[in-house]
Amino acid sequence: NARAFPDHPYGVPIIGWMDEIAELTYEDAKSYYKKWYAPNNAILIITGDVTPADVFAKAIDIYGDIEKIELPERDYVSHPEIKAQQKIVTYDPDVREAALIQIYRAPSAIENKQDALALRVLSEILGGGPSSRLYQSLVTRQKLASSISFNYDDLKSANGSIIISATPLPDKTVQRVEKAITAELDTLVNKGISDQELMDAVTRLKDSAVYARDSLSGPAMIIGRAMSVGMSLDDIEYWPHDISTVTKVHVEYVANTYLNPESITPVTGYLLPESKRPEGEKPEAESTKKIETEPETDIEDKIEDEVKDEVEDRAGDVKPDRATEDKSQDMPDQDEDVDAASDEQETTEAKPPTEEEAKTESTSQSAPSHNE
Repeated sequence: NARAFPDHPYGVPIIGWMDEIAELTYEDAKSYYKKWYAPNNAILIITGDVTPADVFAKAIDIYGDIEKIELPERDYVSHPEIKAQQKIVTYDPDVREAALIQIYRAPSAIENKQDALALRVLSEILGGGPSSRLYQSLVTRQKLASSISFNYDDLKSANGSIIISATPLPDKTVQRVEKAITAELDTLVNKGISDQELMDAVTRLKDSAVYARDSLSGPAMIIGRAMSVGMSLDDIEYWPHDISTVTKVHVEYVANTYLNPESITPVTGYLLPESKRPEGEKPEAESTKKIETEPETDIEDKIEDEVKDEVEDRAGDVKPDRATEDKSQDMPDQDEDVDAASDEQETTEAKPPTEEEAKTESTSQSAPSHNE
């Protein structure tokens, strides 16, 4: 990601780089919380057997006394075009199977809705399970890999991304798998897709959207993720209709625009066992820096005291009869925090088909960061 998104928040891991994390203090965490966590930077989603009046009353009771904060502006830089080949090779003694990953930049649903819809269909054709093009070619027919995936992430505030990953069979190399992937993309660009592939992919995507509504948490997760990056409720509600309008010509257009091996260069990474390191090449020196930490019990006591102070300062005393749990998750590469309150205290990924139903559930996600 750092190579695919240079000088951009998407190039930084969600929780930061390890050497920076090692230097973080409790005060840093507290300062970050105060900077981003407030009702005006959150989305609350409640699903289940509830009424709007009850929901509004409880939301006001729980969050009403918490003041809003002034949010910093997010000024995302534009990305320079990647023209030179970028390849990262990492060896690790704990790795037993080699892995290949390629990252392509592509527009998000916020940047280009129509291209994003076409890319979702293309993602289903290339990577939608055992019947997909890449799986059939590399796993079933050529027997080069034990697994392969193609994922398009369109739920971002800025650029989206396409990620292709594969695990070669023990007697095959990552270079051979990489060449086979490139050949499949070249065939896609030069020969296009069939009408049957388009129809099957659209049908599966529409079916999955319907199945996702079978649970209480599924729709809440979908709404939370989409709204946190700036999409509207209409974008979410009419997505099955919108995906059915994608044409064969548009799918072939986005394939040529964002995946053409002749003009588009991905960032490629090899993760290899230490035994595959070339003879004479020295491993990178490990950091010997000693990190001073506070005793765990002292940190827990400090957190408990600070939480009490924070509640009193920002929201007043909490009433003992509240049955709603406030959950937050930190994802700094999106635009908003999405809080969740759940009567069943259950949060799951928005994946079809059915999850255990709860009578009342609210789900949330934090956002300052979709795979199916």
